[in-house]
Amino acid sequence: MQTYLPPRSVFSEHPLIGLVLPFMAGIAAGEWAYSIFSGCCAFLFVASLAVAVGGYVLQVFRPLQFRTSRFNLAVVSISIGLMGMALLVNQRDKLQPSWPVGAQTFRGMIMETPRGSSKAHQVEVSLTGGQYDGLRVRLTLMRDTMALHTACSVPEVGNTLLFYTSIEPLRASGNPGDFDYAAWLRRHGISGTGFCAAGYWQLSETAASHLPLTVRLHRWRNALVRRYAEYFQGRDLGVITAMTLGDKTHLDRDTREVYSQAGVSHVLALSGLHLSILFALWNSFLQPLFRCRRLLFIGASLVGVAVLWSFAALAGLPLSLVRATIMFTVMQMTGCFRGHSFSLNNLALAAFIILTVSPQALFDVGFQLSCLSVAGILLIVPRLPQPFLLRREAERQPYLVHRPLLRTLFLTGRYSRFPRTACCWFWQLVQVSFAAQVVTLPLVAYSFHTVAPYGLLANLLAVPLVFPLLGLSVVFLLLPFSQPFLAMFIGGLLRLLDGVLAAVVRLPGAALAYSPPLGAVVAFYLFVVFALAASRWRRPVYVYLAGILFAVAVALALLARSPWWVPRQVIVYNLHGTTAVHLVEDARRSYLWSPAPLRADSVLAPLRRNCWEPCGVAAPCLLGDSLVEPHLYAVDGLLAFGGCRLAILHRPLTGKLPVEPLNVDFLVLACGYGASLHAALRRYRPRVVVLDASLTDYYRRRFAGEVRNAGLELYDVRQKGALVVPLDDRRPF
Repeated sequence: MQTYLPPRSVFSEHPLIGLVLPFMAGIAAGEWAYSIFSGCCAFLFVASLAVAVGGYVLQVFRPLQFRTSRFNLAVVSISIGLMGMALLVNQRDKLQPSWPVGAQTFRGMIMETPRGSSKAHQVEVSLTGGQYDGLRVRLTLMRDTMALHTACSVPEVGNTLLFYTSIEPLRASGNPGDFDYAAWLRRHGISGTGFCAAGYWQLSETAASHLPLTVRLHRWRNALVRRYAEYFQGRDLGVITAMTLGDKTHLDRDTREVYSQAGVSHVLALSGLHLSILFALWNSFLQPLFRCRRLLFIGASLVGVAVLWSFAALAGLPLSLVRATIMFTVMQMTGCFRGHSFSLNNLALAAFIILTVSPQALFDVGFQLSCLSVAGILLIVPRLPQPFLLRREAERQPYLVHRPLLRTLFLTGRYSRFPRTACCWFWQLVQVSFAAQVVTLPLVAYSFHTVAPYGLLANLLAVPLVFPLLGLSVVFLLLPFSQPFLAMFIGGLLRLLDGVLAAVVRLPGAALAYSPPLGAVVAFYLFVVFALAASRWRRPVYVYLAGILFAVAVALALLARSPWWVPRQVIVYNLHGTTAVHLVEDARRSYLWSPAPLRADSVLAPLRRNCWEPCGVAAPCLLGDSLVEPHLYAVDGLLAFGGCRLAILHRPLTGKLPVEPLNVDFLVLACGYGASLHAALRRYRPRVVVLDASLTDYYRRRFAGEVRNAGLELYDVRQKGALVVPLDDRRPF
């Protein structure tokens, strides 16, 4: 009779996963309930310590039922989860100070390369002095047309900036399906935003005596970019600087779109792909030279690790590159002592270190994609079918089936077997690309609202070109006398890469606009987990659960494109400079009202591209001055739709007063209306007064005071986000 051994737990094989998962859960819980635990950082730290101490006391002094492994796991998980919540709350509290009301004079240092157009600069400034010392804000500096040609009018990294403005706290727009720009700024260490008109800012004539290390590295990177600019222009300059230095200031929108539609955006973002190539090139020289000299090999490995960290610091320490650098550091150190270097433990360790320093990194899409792709490679590649040649090569070099191609290229130094192992390496490139594409496809579709069906093909064509590009770029930067000669080869490779990706994008169906619902994404990842469990432990229950979850994911993905999935609702958008009200009947029919329809339609273009098209929602019809239909009434700013009535005041009131004020659900006060609220209440009797985002600060404060005095309910669109009024119980898109 065959006996079955109990399967080993994943947490026993990779114990760090048991630590990082509850830590992530605690961070996610802290983000979700931040409004409740705001200011309670010390309480959460004490609670975490109390749970750990209480669990230890119960284990030592109480009966045996408290000495089980499950009890210990529960205590450790709760304690670490509370610690994650405390770190998240602490970081968010530091990034949300109480900014002063009204404009004031501030002083700060420019920390990154300014971006912008011919009319304005976009800069990130670290404030110096006072209670806001060290906080970062993002400013829009309007250019002075009379001083465009003077050197003092062009800000650079490290310049001291004096400016007079009112700093606004970060607030989400709240527009359905819109990108949460405020959360993105907060996760990158920004605490507020400001606008400075021309003449209200100037660069200090006295230079800072001690520049921070990050500023010095940024200046060094700009110097290397200028060295590239001597030989490359346009798209070539943007691609090579993004690929080797992490500088994306020269990337235009068309280039980003081509790489995104081809499914190779990770080539432009410094990550484990680029670091593994540099790591492999370094080891290709170390292995033959120090094969029998372990101490020298360890010393050279330490030098290589120092070079990797220097490269990551020069690139600005993006999260994906930091994760890869930590992993390769652990790999190199464990490899020096013949340990199993490439494992889920290393991935969990890298994620734990990053989240300890910056808990909000958990919600960064780049960090999520980086960790998911590595986890998919580690879990899926060893379980894929291997050809006979690869199995035979794995008998000589076992790490080939456990480490991806990018880690093992040039690692052994045995170049005599290159013709034989080339097929193995190519097959591993296919496996690695396939695993990374499978695990990241749902998250990419959910975050970026696009699907690249030819992503695997594009990666097989593009990744081999990245190897010589990075290698030649290193030589280009280290040996200035070789730059004219190498520029020709690098330019040829860049044009070849551009031509290959352009050919892939021109294939039919190369880029599909689609955004799956969150439930479908979660169901798919649970399906992957149970499918891997079924392939490892061969239990029927895992097979059944995987099949059910796959069916649920497919059903939710298909239902998301159904017309009835979009509810009837009224949306007052949070837009600066204009007013827009969206009347949604279903996915195929909706209406947009605005006093400036063409301007509102252009402002809503990102929402159309990122939300309406991926969700299958047709573009709205622009309403004119008057439209009367059985289901819609729109005359002179008075809208009636689906039982909801809105009165929008965007210009001075004219005409005779009615005998009785008209009952409306919402009275929207927009830019252009300068009379008092009392005059508006003589015409309309609202349930809620809505302050549109187009109002200036003066009128917003004035109307808010008048609404409070009148005892009416107030809704400020700029403060609370877009107003969404559902007309039934179905969820909004």
